[in-house]
Amino acid sequence: GRGGRGRRGAEHEQPNNEAGNDDAMSIDDDDEEREDAQNAVRVVLRGIIADGSAHGYSRSNVVFIEWLMSSESCIGVLETWFLFAVEAMDERDRRVYTKNVLLAMDPDLDNCPIVLPSVTFELFSHYLVTKKKKGGGLLSVQTYDGCRSALMHMYRRSKYTCSDHFCNQMSDFICAMRRKLQREKVQRGDSLSQGKKRMGWKVYELMCRLFLEGDDSEYSFAHCFLTLEWNLMSRSENVVDCHAENIIWNDDSLGFTFPKSKTDQTGKNADSIWHVYATPHNPITCPILALARYLFSNPGILTPVPSHEEYDATVETSLIDPSLCDSHISQNGYTKLFPGRNQYDRFMKCFRKVILENEDEFRRFGIQDGDLGSHSARKGSASYASSGSTVSPPRVSVCLRAQWSMGSVKERYLHYEKAGDQYLGRVVSGLNCSRYLFAASPPYFDFDCTADNAMTAGELDSMMTSFIPRGSRLNSRIFCIFRFCFASLCFHSDFLKQNLHKKNKLHGSPFFTRIPRAIKDLAKVRFPWNTTESTPAFTGIPPHISLLSEMKGMKEDFKKMKESLIADFKRELDERSIG
Repeated sequence: GRGGRGRRGAEHEQPNNEAGNDDAMSIDDDDEEREDAQNAVRVVLRGIIADGSAHGYSRSNVVFIEWLMSSESCIGVLETWFLFAVEAMDERDRRVYTKNVLLAMDPDLDNCPIVLPSVTFELFSHYLVTKKKKGGGLLSVQTYDGCRSALMHMYRRSKYTCSDHFCNQMSDFICAMRRKLQREKVQRGDSLSQGKKRMGWKVYELMCRLFLEGDDSEYSFAHCFLTLEWNLMSRSENVVDCHAENIIWNDDSLGFTFPKSKTDQTGKNADSIWHVYATPHNPITCPILALARYLFSNPGILTPVPSHEEYDATVETSLIDPSLCDSHISQNGYTKLFPGRNQYDRFMKCFRKVILENEDEFRRFGIQDGDLGSHSARKGSASYASSGSTVSPPRVSVCLRAQWSMGSVKERYLHYEKAGDQYLGRVVSGLNCSRYLFAASPPYFDFDCTADNAMTAGELDSMMTSFIPRGSRLNSRIFCIFRFCFASLCFHSDFLKQNLHKKNKLHGSPFFTRIPRAIKDLAKVRFPWNTTESTPAFTGIPPHISLLSEMKGMKEDFKKMKESLIADFKRELDERSIG
């Protein structure tokens, strides 16, 4: 009986064991899911600052930790587990390990290598004053402020909280250091300006000309990069990250949007369009012509990314090799305007090279190697737009395009409007706001004043499609950009033939070498007084330019009237056999 009951008991217990196992497995699954969620949250929180900033802070904190380890009185500030881990490492391996530890810091993991409450103001300020130049002088105040920011970032990624007293002491120290450095500069007679010099208009024009006429195959890229950086008044990272999906042709200008920037990490101004205008009467600095040269010298840029089967390295530049840009491909198959890695370094290499190879020309403007940097264009264009004339664009438009803070009150009430940015776009491009030429349209194809045997719009589009790699897959927005770029190339074709170096890659493009005369004749630039149905709508023209345009139109009408009257008088006299 007991055996029967035992068997029945076992039979009843078996399902209970299975249920217990299921419960255990469910608990394990919940734990794994919870851990995955926590890891995902950590990844999100690390994104509170850009990856570049995180690596910069880590490098700065590595130097601080190395300084702590070099002093017997300070080494106790470091965690025991960290000292044990790096005990047998050489300096190089120790630095790499330390940086990886700093990048992986997390408050929940309690893996900060420093006991931060032990870092007193006396200790950290002592460290800062020991950081000096090779010659023994103090570093710039930006360097000391960067060290402070790096320490604050370490607090942010640890379980510790920085005291208000310590923050106030550090603020006072940085302020005092700024005054001390300024006094020393005055006493030595050093330059009081900070950072790189601003790039004046004449220097910008010179650099554009050298990029245009130079023999380096990379100069077409550098020319396009520089003109966009100048016209957009943006930081170099905005130009580097510029994506095909964020470019549009809007009436008579090229429009750019930035999903995020240094001062707008959440993209609240992502729908604002920043307008870039052509300068048809100054092709050297024309950003549309520079973009056309870049696009047509590098087949495949701004076109749908090819599959691995479609890619042909003999035709297309290696920069759009699918393996190099997978992470930047949009859902529509487009990638960055400057695809590939290290595009900033690529530009700066050309930037320095053109200065070093033309030192005499830059010296005439008081510029030598090291005076200018990528940020110089941003400084120069903002200054040129703000105070380069007596009819400067609205300050709000300048601040918004340059992505500068105006203060919480102004930012609450003063917002983006197209008209202000369009006028700013014309001014910063170099169009003279004191002459009627300011109202010029971009080069475009005008089919309203053509001969009977001229090429039709459909034939032009078919030819362009055949010249562009995967041109049949271009969406209408990108095709429109190519069309205006091609019009600019046609309009300036004679200028380019005279000024481009014979080694320039554009000489190998069908868009430059196989342009029928009929198409070149279609490329026109118009003004408000001689428009046709094909002329793009004029934008960014202020009232005083409109008046100048009307006066110019009246002058042209008087000229035609004069010629017509003279012709009528001659005909009348001839008919009467007089004179």
